[in-house]
Parts: sequence; structure tokens; C-alpha cells
Amino acid sequence: MIIEFIFWAIGLYILYKLVFDFIIPVARTTQTVRKQFRTMQEQMNGQGGGFNEYYNQTNGNQASENHSGFSVNERHSKPSGDKEDYIDFEEVK
Repeated sequence: MIIEFIFWAIGLYILYKLVFDFIIPVARTTQTVRKQFRTMQEQMNGQGGGFNEYYNQTNGNQASENHSGFSVNERHSKPSGDKEDYIDFEEVK
């Protein structure tokens, strides 16, 4: 009888600790993260302004530029006919 009572008391204590120290905090954290994600997604879709408007403004002005600031045509253009502007590099081994 006493052993059965101790067994049930330990089982209920473990269940109590599991629920209040693990399940409830995880559920609250999940709910908070989902709410923040939803808010961020609404802002990205333009409902809250922010990044989407900034991206559309800057993307139109820099469509042909890469991250280094050079346009694609400038980077891949061949050197002009002047020998003074062109420097021939040799590979050092």
C-alpha cells in the first residue's frame, strides 16, 4: 500500500514537472515565435511598409550593378585600344 502510494506520488511529481517546466514554456515560446514571424511576414509583403518599399526603390536604381558597385558592362568590357591604359600581367609561379 505504501509502495503504491510512493509510486503514484513520484509519477504525479514527474508529470507535474514535465507539464509546468517543459510543455507550457515550449507552447508559449512557439506561440510568440509564430506571432513574430507573422508580423515580419506582413511587413515583408508590404502591409507594414518597411523593407519591401525600400527594396523596390533601390532595386530599380541599381538593376545593372552588382554588390561591388561596378556595372556588369564595365566589368566585362574589353580594354580600349590604348596600350597606356592596359597593363599586361604575368602569372608568377
